[in-house]
Amino acid sequence: MSFLTHRCLAPCRDNATDSDIYVTRSTPFIALFNRASQLLDQGTPVTIHGLGASINRAIRLSLKKYVQDGEIKKLNLSTNTSTVELVDEYHPLSESLAPGAHVRCNSAVHIRIYR
Repeated sequence: MSFLTHRCLAPCRDNATDSDIYVTRSTPFIALFNRASQLLDQGTPVTIHGLGASINRAIRLSLKKYVQDGEIKKLNLSTNTSTVELVDEYHPLSESLAPGAHVRCNSAVHIRIYR
């Protein structure tokens, strides 16, 4: 029997622009690829962000964009890693318990693709 409900808050996205692509495990890969292609075709640099379990997908997306049909495209990649603080909220199901929060750290990758 559970006495608490658990909710993970979304990470902070300071100064997000239209050229930022946030990779999740649930977003279809082809949609992410098409969005990156559309922005790069317009001459706009793209920044791909992956957090936690999505880091692998973010790296795959950037490499898929860099190498297409077995041919290396004339694109530059700049990769940075960071640690992001995430907040988990806990809400009690009974009034006798106090609500709480827990801060945890998660790895992130930021890949900038430009011509």
